[in-house]
Amino acid sequence: MALALAVSSYTIYNTACMLVEHMGPSYKYHNEFFNATLFRYLFIITTGGILVSGLLQVLFTRRVVNPLNDLLESTKLLQKGMYPEPIRAPKNKKDELGQLITQFNELIHQLESNATERKKLISDLSHEIRTPLTNVSGYLKAMESGVIEGSPEVYRSLLNETGRVTAMIEQLDHLAALDNQLDEDEPLVPVKVEEAVHRSQAAFRAKREEKQIEMEVDVERAVVKAVEKYVEQIVANFLDNAIRYYEGNGPITIRGEQQSDAYRLEVCGPSQTIREEDVPHLFDRLYRVDPSRSDATGGRGLGLAIAKEMTTRWEGDIGYERKGDDNCFYVTFPNRHE
Repeated sequence: MALALAVSSYTIYNTACMLVEHMGPSYKYHNEFFNATLFRYLFIITTGGILVSGLLQVLFTRRVVNPLNDLLESTKLLQKGMYPEPIRAPKNKKDELGQLITQFNELIHQLESNATERKKLISDLSHEIRTPLTNVSGYLKAMESGVIEGSPEVYRSLLNETGRVTAMIEQLDHLAALDNQLDEDEPLVPVKVEEAVHRSQAAFRAKREEKQIEMEVDVERAVVKAVEKYVEQIVANFLDNAIRYYEGNGPITIRGEQQSDAYRLEVCGPSQTIREEDVPHLFDRLYRVDPSRSDATGGRGLGLAIAKEMTTRWEGDIGYERKGDDNCFYVTFPNRHE
């Protein structure tokens, strides 16, 4: 811009001088005065234009360069594994620079959120895998001390628990991406509900006896169309929560009954009332009713979410109800007439 102003002023000055010279020698004094005055004004205008354009250029450059410098510094922090503060967006968020900064801030937020979810995932996976391992350990200790004797039923329960661990490990890759897709090819087969419940609750016998918790089972005989291993894992998850959060008096109950449009299976146990604001999120992935819970006390961050996804295989329903002093979790199996 400075070069353009200088060239333009020089061209105007020489052109004007050349035109004035054609007016003749009698106007020599006026010509010199005109040339000097024109030169002075053009010099002032050109200098002022250069200064103003330079100032505008500095302001414009700062407006563009400062956010770019912030982007560069934020990128360096990302390379070090740190999450920088959001970059202050320019006033005009609709231009290219504003859109770039907005997208970058959203990217930082998403990366930070993913990192937090990964930490929660690892914590909750350790809880889910620890449950069957604890059951196996409880059985083995009880057998070692002579409290219970080995029998086909005990060995079958131990085998079921190790199978649960194997199934969880097989799903680990899906869960790590927070996009667990249960096997859509798993066939729906006739499942005897009372037998699936018996196998699931037998695995928790040692754990219940250790805490001196009674259990009542009132399951109406029925055959439902479902994925058998999923039914057992859902019941096991309900029982694990009922034992883990047991508070108060009374037994843990397992009830199953045929209703008009579906078979309903529920597990109830005395425990603290779940807050109303937490109820809608009980089956969300990685959601903890009490975020302050440690890994030792566990949390409803993963198991219930997995159970909810399992029910989609047979188009069932899963939910929570408060009955008196009990927290009740239920799953339904729609009636199928084929």
